[in-house]
Amino acid sequence: MTAATSDAAAVPGLRRVLTLWDLVFYGIVLIQPIAPVPLYGVAQKLSNGHFATIILIAMFAMMITAVSYGRMAALYPAAGSAYTYVGRGLNPHLGFLAGWAMFLDYLLQPLINTIWISTALHERYAKAVPFFALAAAVAGIITLLNLRGIRSSARANKSSLNCLRNSWLGSNRRSAQMSVSELPSLKA
Repeated sequence: MTAATSDAAAVPGLRRVLTLWDLVFYGIVLIQPIAPVPLYGVAQKLSNGHFATIILIAMFAMMITAVSYGRMAALYPAAGSAYTYVGRGLNPHLGFLAGWAMFLDYLLQPLINTIWISTALHERYAKAVPFFALAAAVAGIITLLNLRGIRSSARANKSSLNCLRNSWLGSNRRSAQMSVSELPSLKA
């Protein structure tokens, strides 16, 4: 084995399998276009009618965060994101705490999502199906997607976004048809 081969083997890395569009779709599915709607009334009242300004300020803060993550990824091109950036940029002990916070997030987020999705399905659509059966089905689907890999998750995101788009288009079409049918007759 040559020195160049041993150096290349020693540096861990990730295969880049997602395209830019996969990441865009992931962001849209993750954030959902309807995400700000539940906050609108509360934020509108608390901001004295300056809700759009709040969204713009939040967007600016998120852009700073995105640029910071991009710069940190260029400096430290290794897996681990916040753990790596905090550990190498500030202090290894703080990086350890950031890593544990990420671990808790990765542990609790699927659990919270499973409970929320199962509760919504049980209360709105499938009252006859036991909650635990729905929770097991949701957890099974999420586990299957994770075990199949990132490409499978990217395809699921695209199909989820297509379902969201089709639902939105269908509801807009129905609304337009209802609006037209409710117009007064133009007969003289």
